[in-house]
Amino acid sequence: DERLPRYAPIGGLVAEMNAFSEREVGQPDYERRVTAYQRVDDSLAVRLGPSQWTLLLFNCLHFVGDEDMSIRACAVQVLRRFVRICRSSLGDSQDHTDHTGHTGHTDHTDHTDHTDHTDH
Repeated sequence: DERLPRYAPIGGLVAEMNAFSEREVGQPDYERRVTAYQRVDDSLAVRLGPSQWTLLLFNCLHFVGDEDMSIRACAVQVLRRFVRICRSSLGDSQDHTDHTGHTGHTDHTDHTDHTDHTDH
């Protein structure tokens, strides 16, 4: 859609993930939906930006609770792919800063006060 160009690369894909049958009014078109989910492979996933992933993730989170197991499984697979890509983009280092400004590195230093505070 020209009004929301940042969603253009996946707008059609998300529409297919929500496709309804052209023959049966109000019935989901499971074949088209599954095919759309399968299009979210690694080559597409790594090219998506935050806005595009947000739209895709909201859609997947909605369908995680779907009564149809195939759609639910497809949604979960896309969510797993997202987590895997995020993890790999962070690299293997554990010294990343989180949103609070703290590093992800675990400090194993014992900060316990071992001073004897008993009165003698």
